[in-house]
Amino acid sequence: EVLNNTTTSAVTVTYIINPSSPDGCTITPPFTYTVTVNPSPEITSSATGTVCSGVAQNYQITSGVTGATYTWSRAAVAGISNAAVSGQTANPITEVLNNTTTSAVTVTYIITPSSPAGCTTAAPFTYTVTVNPVTPAPVGGSNSPVCAGGTISLTASNVPGAAYFWVGPNGFISSLQNPTITNATLAATGQYDLTATVNGCVSVSVPVNVTVFGIPASSMAGSNSPICGVGNTINLTATTVPGATYTWGGPNGFTSNLQNPTVPNAGLPESGKYWVSTTVNGCSSVADTTTVIIYPTFPATPSSNSPVCAGTTLSLSSPNVDGETYLWTGPNGFMSTLQNPNIPNVTVGHSGTYYLTIIWNGCSSAPVGIPVIVHPVPATPAITSNTPLCSGNILNLSTPAVAGATYAWTGPNGFTSSDQNPTIPNITTAASGFYNLVVTVNNCPSIAGTEEVIVNQTPTAVTPTNNGPLCLGSTLNLTAPSVPGATYTWTGPNGFTSTLQNPSIPSTTMANAGIYNVNVTVNGCSSPSSSTDVVISSQPSTTNAGADQTLCGNDASVLLSGTVTGGSTTGIWTSNGSGSFTPSNTTLGATYVPSATDISNGTVTLTLTSTNNGVCFASSDFMIVTYTDSPTVDAGLDMAVCSNDPNFQISGSVTGATGGIWTTTGTGNFTPSATSLNVQYVPSNNDRFRPNIYAILTSTGNGSCRPVSDSVLITVIQAPTVDLGPDLAILEDEIVTLTPSVTGSNLSYLWTPSSFLSSNIVRDPQATGVDDITYTLTVTGTGGCQASDQLSILVLRPFIVPNTFTPNGDGINDTWRIPKLSTYANCKVQIFNRYGQLVYSSIGYQQPWDGTMKGKPLPFGTYYYIIETGKRKPMTGYVQIVK
Repeated sequence: EVLNNTTTSAVTVTYIINPSSPDGCTITPPFTYTVTVNPSPEITSSATGTVCSGVAQNYQITSGVTGATYTWSRAAVAGISNAAVSGQTANPITEVLNNTTTSAVTVTYIITPSSPAGCTTAAPFTYTVTVNPVTPAPVGGSNSPVCAGGTISLTASNVPGAAYFWVGPNGFISSLQNPTITNATLAATGQYDLTATVNGCVSVSVPVNVTVFGIPASSMAGSNSPICGVGNTINLTATTVPGATYTWGGPNGFTSNLQNPTVPNAGLPESGKYWVSTTVNGCSSVADTTTVIIYPTFPATPSSNSPVCAGTTLSLSSPNVDGETYLWTGPNGFMSTLQNPNIPNVTVGHSGTYYLTIIWNGCSSAPVGIPVIVHPVPATPAITSNTPLCSGNILNLSTPAVAGATYAWTGPNGFTSSDQNPTIPNITTAASGFYNLVVTVNNCPSIAGTEEVIVNQTPTAVTPTNNGPLCLGSTLNLTAPSVPGATYTWTGPNGFTSTLQNPSIPSTTMANAGIYNVNVTVNGCSSPSSSTDVVISSQPSTTNAGADQTLCGNDASVLLSGTVTGGSTTGIWTSNGSGSFTPSNTTLGATYVPSATDISNGTVTLTLTSTNNGVCFASSDFMIVTYTDSPTVDAGLDMAVCSNDPNFQISGSVTGATGGIWTTTGTGNFTPSATSLNVQYVPSNNDRFRPNIYAILTSTGNGSCRPVSDSVLITVIQAPTVDLGPDLAILEDEIVTLTPSVTGSNLSYLWTPSSFLSSNIVRDPQATGVDDITYTLTVTGTGGCQASDQLSILVLRPFIVPNTFTPNGDGINDTWRIPKLSTYANCKVQIFNRYGQLVYSSIGYQQPWDGTMKGKPLPFGTYYYIIETGKRKPMTGYVQIVK
C-alpha cells in the first residue's frame, strides 16, 4: 500500500491483523501493526533572489518539515569567478558571488531537501540568483581650496543609473550628484566620502579632501594727514599681517602693492579716501580706509568801512572760507580773532593801519594791512526863529555859519532844506513842531540842534444850524460846531446877540424868523462870519393804529388798517419785536409777519407814526398783538455714530400737539414704529456709507396750528476694519512682527493679552514665542469706533532627535519617536541607509517611523536622516536600529 501523508508532520497508521491456523485457531486479542508515515520535505521558500557582486548573502530554505536537511549544488557560470558548488549540505549557506562582467549574471542553485526520516522530494528545487555587477566608483572632485564664506562645490563623475551619497565633516550628508555648501566655515574642512548606488549595489567610497582657508585679518590703514599746502608727500602705512600681500587704492587712480607706499608732490586731486586690503592663501580681507586731507593756503583780503566818524562803529571784514580762523591787529593795541570784528564808538585815536592774518587748518597766510581814517564830529548848531506866529504868515529859521559845512534841516509836515537860513511862506498849523538841524563836515554829521515852532491856526468859518422849520410857539435852537478854545459871537433878527456856542429862543413868533450870523475866535484869530436861515410854520397830525388782536403762534400774520389825519395822511409802522412788514412798513394796510422771537415773547407792540409832518412833531398810536402757544418739536441733539453700530437710538419730544411722525433722508426704518417719539433707527447698508443722515420729527394733531418739524443730524463715522490674517506657527523664542491689515483714521491699538509682546498699543508689535496664545487686537478710530480680530500663535518647541530605537515588538521603544516634531505640521523627514538609498520619507510626522521599508523590517544598523522643518536649519545625523 502506498500511503500519502498530506501534512507536515509524521502520521501513524495502525493495521489490525487477525491470523488463523489451518485448524481454525485464532489469536485473542488481534495483532496490531503500527506504521509511521513521514511527510515529504517540499520547499516553500522564494525561488529567486538578487545580490550584489562581492557582497555576502545568506541563502536559507524552508521546507515545512522540522529538522529537514538540504544539499546545494550549482554549476560554474560564465562571468562568475567562483568555482562550482557540489554536495554542500548546509542551511543557510553563505556565498560571496563575484560578477566579473558589467551586466547582471544569473546563477542557479539545485537544492535537494531530505527529512530526518530520509524522505526526499520527487524533484530537486531550483533557486535562481541574479548577481548584479560591481558599481563603478565615481570620480569625486571639488573647487578646494575655498575661502571662508565662499561656496564649496563637490562634483562626481556620471555613473549611468546611479544614485549618489555624500558624507562629510560637520554632519554633512547629501544625495545630490554635485552638491554645494554655501557660506562655508573652517569646520567644513576635511574628507568628504562619495558612493554611487546602481540597482541597490554600492560602489567603494571615494574620498574628496576639502580645505577652507580663513579670511585674513584686516590691516589698519594710516597716513600723515592732514597735509598743509600742495606739493608735499603723502605717507601711507598699513599694520603688518603675517604672510600677507597688500593692495592699495585711492584717489586720482592711485594703486600700490607696497605695505607702506608714498605719494610724492601731492596736490588737491590726491585728497580723499585711500583703502588697503591684505591677501593670505588667496583670500582677501575686508578693506580698511584712511582719509587724506590736503589743505590749501588762502591769502588775506581785508576791507573796512573807513573813513568813519568819531562815535560810530568801525567795521573790519574778510571774505568767508569754511574752517578759517582770523587774527586782526591794529592801533591802540587792537586784536581780534573774529572774521568781521567791529570797534564801536571809535575816536580819532583809532585811525591807522589794521592787519589781517588767515589761518586755515593750521596754515597761516601773510598779514595784509588796510588803512583806516576816523574824522571828528562837528559841534551841535544853535537855532533861532520868529515863533510863535499865526497860520498864513512867514516862518524864519536861522543858524550861525560853520566853515566847510553843509546844512540839513528837517521839520514837521515833511519839511527839509539845505539852506543855512531857510524860510517857509504862508505857514499852516501843520508846520508847528520841532525843527532839527544837522551840520556835516567831512561826511560827519553833528548832533542835531532843535527849535520848537508854534503856529496858531486861524479858524475857518463854522457852519451854523437850527432846528427849523418850526411849528409856531416852539423853541428855536441855534447850534455851531465845537471849536476847541474858541469864543463865539451871534447876531440875528429882532436885535438878537449872544456869545453862547448854542443859544436858544423860547416861544417863537414870526418875528424870530430870518438870517442868524456867527463867527469864532481862537488864540486871538477870528474866523469869517457864516449864517443859518430860520423858518417858522405848519400844524401837527393825528394817527390811529387800530384795535388789539390775538393770534395763533405759528399762524400769526397781522392784517393792519391804520389811519393818519390832520397835517399828514402818510405814516410808518414800527415794531418792538423783530418781525417784518409787507409789502412795506409805509403801507397803512400792511401785513405784519412776526419773528420766532415775537411769538416766543407772547406779545408784540406795533406802532403807527405819521410822516411828512412838515416842521411839526409826528403823532403816534399803537396796537398790541397777543400770540397763543404753537406746537413745538425737538428731535434731539445731533449725534455721531459708528458705521458698524447695529442701530441708532433717537429720542424726540412734542408739545402743543397730540403726537409726531419720523421721516428720514436715508433708506433705513424706525422701530417700533415711525410714530413713536423714542425710536431706534435701523440703517440700511447704503446708510452705513453715507457721511450723514437726517431724521425729521413732524408734529401731528395740530388743531388750528400748522405742523412743526425738527431734525437731528446723524453723522456716520466709518468704523475701522482689522484683519490679523491666518494663525501663525513660530519657533520658541523666535521674534516675529505682527502685521495686521487695518483701515481707518486717527487709529489707536490695544492687543490683549499683552503677554510676550514688545508693546500692546502699537499696530505692528513684535511677539516672542514663549507659550501658545491667542491675541485679540482692538482698533479704535475716529469717534471711538472700534473693530477687532483674533490671531492664534502656536509655539514650536526645540526637539531632540534620539539616535537609537528597538523595533522588536516588545512595546518598548518600538518606533523612532521625536517628541514635539509633530507640531511642525509640514516638516519633511527623509531616512537613508548607508548606501544612500531612501528607506523612509514623510511630510509631517504624526506617525513615527517603525523601522520598516514598504512594510518590511529593515536590518539593524546605522541610518542617516535629514529633517527639514521650514522653520529651523535642516537637521542631519544618524539613527541606529537595535534588535
